[in-house]
Amino acid sequence: MTLVNAHDRALQLLQRLSDRGPTTPVSTGLGPLDDVLGGGFRPGLAICGGIPGVGKTAFGLQLTLRAARDDTPAVYLSAEQRPDELLARLLAAEVHRPVSALLDGEPSVIAAAFEAVERMPLHVVYVEGDPASPAGSVKALAKVIDEVADFHGSAPFACVDYLQKLSAGGPNGKDDIRVAIGKVSSALSALVRESGISLLAISSLNRASYKERPSLESFKETGNIEFDADLAMILKRPEPATDKEKDEAVRSPHLSPVELWIVKNRIGPVPAEPIALLFDGALGSFRATEDESR
Repeated sequence: MTLVNAHDRALQLLQRLSDRGPTTPVSTGLGPLDDVLGGGFRPGLAICGGIPGVGKTAFGLQLTLRAARDDTPAVYLSAEQRPDELLARLLAAEVHRPVSALLDGEPSVIAAAFEAVERMPLHVVYVEGDPASPAGSVKALAKVIDEVADFHGSAPFACVDYLQKLSAGGPNGKDDIRVAIGKVSSALSALVRESGISLLAISSLNRASYKERPSLESFKETGNIEFDADLAMILKRPEPATDKEKDEAVRSPHLSPVELWIVKNRIGPVPAEPIALLFDGALGSFRATEDESR
């Protein structure tokens, strides 16, 4: 252990911040979430969990594209979908048509998508399938991030989908799932510390928590997640409270309310109540209900 004088360290910190100059948080594009985060994502590890089908991938893609719209280079790494599948989802959401219509090759949708490519900031977006790497997908991601940062001259925003399918590398063949996920979580935490990036990791949840009030314990095989994460969020579908809400859900099956719970926030408040969102399942996009009234 090395003793460090707090006064000297404080002066060093302030000098580094002064030399770096002002920075701007990476906006999520969701007003109420930006309010809680003080403007958006800052460098660190954010985790977003949810049950299957709640829209986790759509959420990650939407926030990744939003970062790019603000001229922040962005990297999306998927352990489940190929780059073409991810791009199809982004394009379909941009032209406000179901992804099935795009993949079926409907002429009007294809034409609209051709126009969308030219106005979307895809020149700073990098989508990757989980690369086969003996060193592990987290180390492969670190290499991609370094390449993007060198090319654009600034650290990218990154999103990985999803945490439970990544590998940290090294000998882990005999590790149980909890230990393996803990290694991935720790590796991602180390990556953001070393690179100074904002990274959003999508995570599954344990089934026991599906109907409970979301908490850090909701994360599947939580391992080190609760310690490594700077920000932890959970997407959850609320139970319809009234017959009217149930009828509305039947009439609009593609549009559903979703709650975004903040369960950990190292640099700001943890709201007692969730942020109310609407998820358009056909288009794969979220919007905040509060944004509509602003």
